[in-house]
This record gives sequence, C-alpha cells and structure tokens, in this order.
Amino acid sequence: MEHIQKKKMTVEQALAIQVLAGFIVVGILLSAAGFLVFYIMGKDYTRFTVVGFIAATYLSFITFQPAGTLFAARKDFIEGKVELPKENKYRIFEKVISPWRQTLPTGLAVAVICTALTAAVIFGTGWKPSPVVTVLLACLFVVPHYLITKRFIGSDLATMNAVGLGSGPPVSSRSRYFWTAYIFPNLVFQSIINVAIANRGFSQEMLKLSRQGSEYAGMIPVAAVGIDLAVSFIFVCNFTFLATIMYVVSDMFLGKLTYSGNARTIHGILCFVGMTLSGLAVGALYTVALQAIDVGHISFAHAMMSKFILLLIAVSMGSRLAIGWTGKRFNQAMAGIFS
Repeated sequence: MEHIQKKKMTVEQALAIQVLAGFIVVGILLSAAGFLVFYIMGKDYTRFTVVGFIAATYLSFITFQPAGTLFAARKDFIEGKVELPKENKYRIFEKVISPWRQTLPTGLAVAVICTALTAAVIFGTGWKPSPVVTVLLACLFVVPHYLITKRFIGSDLATMNAVGLGSGPPVSSRSRYFWTAYIFPNLVFQSIINVAIANRGFSQEMLKLSRQGSEYAGMIPVAAVGIDLAVSFIFVCNFTFLATIMYVVSDMFLGKLTYSGNARTIHGILCFVGMTLSGLAVGALYTVALQAIDVGHISFAHAMMSKFILLLIAVSMGSRLAIGWTGKRFNQAMAGIFS
C-alpha cells in the first residue's frame, strides 16, 4: 500500500492557527480575569481600573506573545508539521536569532502606544466602559500580536531550515542562559498580569477590613493572601511549564542545550498534578506558618512582596520541570530517528 503522508501547513496557515489558538486561550483567561476583577473582587470600579486591566493585557500579551508564537511555530516546524515554499521568499540570516530579541523591542513599543491611546480616549472623553466592553477592548491585543508575528515568522523558520539541526554553539553558561532566556522573560510577563490583579484584590481586602476598625487600616488578612498565592502558583507554574516546552525544543534542536538526565519520562498529567498540589501546599503553609506565630494580618507591601517571591518560585519550578520533561522526550525522539 502506498504510504500516505500527512499534509503539512504553510507558514501562513501555521501563523493563523497559532494566533487563533492563542487568542482563544487568552480570550478565555481574560473573560475569567474580567469576572474576577469586576465582580468577585467588587462591583465598584473606576476608569483607572479599566485602564489598568487593558494596560496589563497589552503590556503583557502584545509585548511577549509574538515571541511565544514564534517558539510554537518553531516546534511545529521541527516536528515536520510546517513546510516552507519551494521558492524561498523569506530573508535568511546567517544565524538563528532568539524570538525574544526579534519581537520584544517592537512588541513593547506597540504595547505602550496602544495603552497610551486607550488611556487618552478613556480619560480624555470621560468614558467609563462596562466590564464586558473592557474585556472586549483588551481582546484587541490580537491585532498587533498577529501583525508583529507575521513580520518575523517567515524569516525565522527559513533561517531555522537553512541552519539545520545542531548548528548553534552550546551556551557558555547554562545557569546564566536559564535565567536570562527562561526565567526573566516569563517573570516579567507574569508579574505584569499578576501584580495588577493582586493590586485590585488586595486593595479590596484592605477596604473590607478597614470597616472593622481603624486599627486594621492598610492591612490584609493572611488567609486572603494565602488563597491568592495558592491560585497564582497553580496558574503561573502550569502556564510557564507549557510555554517553556516550546523554548526547550527550539534550543535543543539548535544544539544550545543538551539533556543527559534519566531517559525515562513521567506522564505530563502527573506534572500538572504535582504543580497543582505544590500550589495548594504553598498557600496552606504560608497561612498556617504566619497564623502559628500569631500574625493574622499583614501590610499591603508585605503581601505584594510575598506575591513576587511566589511568582519567582513558580516560574523557576515550571521552567525547570519543562526542561527535564522536554529534554527526555527530545532525546527519545532523536534516538528513534537515528536508530
């Protein structure tokens, strides 16, 4: 029987699929965040709340999402799902450039401009969009996301194809590379989103507590902070794990990173279960430890400091787990190809 090959995607199709998939996921997250910010945390809000919600979305997803889409497209290309045109129409560089270096400058500039224009319209006209309209305005991030990614994806994949497997020199310091290419971008990305949500949530908790007496002014219940930390850890660690898989596949294909650990892998579901249980444990331990030393309330500054430390731990854990899990699977795939 004649072997039937699965039809590959064109670069344009890969771009459309990745952007659409990202938009659906982020759209669901924005809807959930909107419900959390404008209903669960309190129905009273100001124009500043609206602009803050939109700014956090634009500064995070317009700035960082294009690079993530390039990494995802690279993974599809490496797995043989994307086919470049026979007559190359894309610019090929001498070496593969990191998606962060390609897209971050443009993405940040566009994000700042979009945020400034939105803020000017809202504050300048006195318009106070409803929560639904606010979420819809935030979802417009997809337009610059698509345009920025479209600008780079063809040349990026063409260069990957020309350079080939294992062509990049290994990184000189794995530790430094891990922090600069894995931890730092994800930490900034997650901080923009989570600090904005924490500011809203902790402020509302302070307002509720202050009504019980002036001695509670500026304080937040430890239990509320513990719940926030648990939920944040679960989402951030799992999201970072999924995103880092794309980075690792690209780096191992180029030869920047190698993995020589245990060749056996655990099921991906077990990774998610482990990260979820870790998040619940972190939140519970934080609350119990402080209450054990008779600390029932903490200041806003201490709550935000706890949040940032939590984000650093969650991003680090998600990244390290992804490197180990993906490295093992990549080695297995390469062994199957060359055996």
